[in-house]
Amino acid sequence: MLSSHAQDLRSDRQPEFTQLDLELAFADSDAIMAMMERLMAAVFAEVRHAVLAATNAHMSPYRS
Repeated sequence: MLSSHAQDLRSDRQPEFTQLDLELAFADSDAIMAMMERLMAAVFAEVRHAVLAATNAHMSPYRS
């Protein structure tokens, strides 16, 4: 479920600082990454009429 809480839309706020709050239960990192990749692809398609290449390449977490 994506949640966008109504925020103060003051004129001093810039759109590039918009944030999304995700409310998820029992989601693992792979599910979150897949959801965000689909979201970003949809945003780029809508705003820039651009198609993002699907990727499964992710950085591995640092291990000591």
